[in-house]
Amino acid sequence: MNPRRQNPPAPRGAVRKEYAVFDFASTHDTIAAERLAAARGYEAEVIPQPPGRTGRCGVALRVSAAEAEKLAKIFAGGGLTDFELLGS
Repeated sequence: MNPRRQNPPAPRGAVRKEYAVFDFASTHDTIAAERLAAARGYEAEVIPQPPGRTGRCGVALRVSAAEAEKLAKIFAGGGLTDFELLGS
C-alpha cells in the first residue's frame, strides 16, 4: 500500500476541479492569504507543501485554478508579495 495520501477517483460523470497552489515564504503569510481569500468569498485550503519543494514554510494554499490570477492580485494588494504561484 502506498503511504502517500491520494484523492479517491471522481465519480463517473463528475467534473474534476483544477487547482493551483500558492507557495508562501512563511506560515503567517499562508494563513493571512487564506483569511484574505475567505473574506473575499473565495475557497482556499492550507495544505502541506507540494512534494519536491524545499526552503519554504512547509505549507501552501490550494485554490481553484480559475481564480488563481485574481487571488494573486488580491494577495499582492493586501501586502502579501513573497509567494510563488504553482500550477495555474
